[in-house]
Amino acid sequence: MISHRHDPSRPATPGPRTLRSRPTHKIPDRPGRHPDPQSREFDWASYEELVKDIYEALGRAQGVTIECWGRRCTVRVAGGVPRQVDVLTRHVVGERMYRTAISCKWWNERVDVAHVSDFALTVQDAQLSKGVIVSKMGFTVPATNLARAKGIELVELRNPLDADWEGSITHVQGEIVYCPPPEFRYSLSMTKPGIDPRRRECQGRPIHFATSPDQLVITEPGMQSTTLLQQARSAFPDVVDGAEFAIDFQRGTTLTMLGDEDHPAYGAFLQRVTVQIRVPVPLRTEIEVNAADHIYMIMESLLDGRRFNITSDGEIIELI
Repeated sequence: MISHRHDPSRPATPGPRTLRSRPTHKIPDRPGRHPDPQSREFDWASYEELVKDIYEALGRAQGVTIECWGRRCTVRVAGGVPRQVDVLTRHVVGERMYRTAISCKWWNERVDVAHVSDFALTVQDAQLSKGVIVSKMGFTVPATNLARAKGIELVELRNPLDADWEGSITHVQGEIVYCPPPEFRYSLSMTKPGIDPRRRECQGRPIHFATSPDQLVITEPGMQSTTLLQQARSAFPDVVDGAEFAIDFQRGTTLTMLGDEDHPAYGAFLQRVTVQIRVPVPLRTEIEVNAADHIYMIMESLLDGRRFNITSDGEIIELI
């Protein structure tokens, strides 16, 4: 859609268009810089500034810069006479410099052949590399034919229309439900050998562990070691909120902690584990996405068929 002579344009891609997965370019973040194009605040000056920002973003990766824009932006034609242009870009490749003039038309009518003729003459007399006319309402057929003959690129930058959404999903409404994992609360009854191996200290009160239950290892005599979480799920596979149950272990069952041999309860003899289950309430979030609310402008080149959506947050997304 937007090209310079040093950057060959691509042919239009046939078939239905789809959005790229990522924005191709991003307009610099300038909160409040561009008003709503359908509001009274948006005028020809806003349109010129938007065009300037879009071309600056599209050309950034190739080193394209804005030489000037606005009323004071001029080029020199035959005889050194200054001629005003809306936006002028510059791009240097090796020892050669490319300059592109852009004419912005926020008109409520299509651009006619007279403006194309005058602009093409300015581009030629100023010895510019390229000329582009950007219009809100498009171009007449004679203007399009003359632009093609003169090598002037024509671009529509306009508000979205209902026809732009034909065949597309524009409204999505639904609910996101997040179910937090159940919480298992444990109370362990155990004995821990004291300083005298023949003496055991009763620890039958509830013990709180910072260690996750899948790190607490239970080893029963003659059986394979399992974690406390595995024991709880095996004893009560149905996770029900408010459920409480106990697991009794045979004599000689020990408790250890993965990677925490210094824990006070490491090596304790485990008699019983009481488990309480709490199932958190699911978190529900209503979502509603209206694609039309996110598309700020639509930009399309009439000569090569490339098309971009300009989003409300400044992303420039090419449709292919």
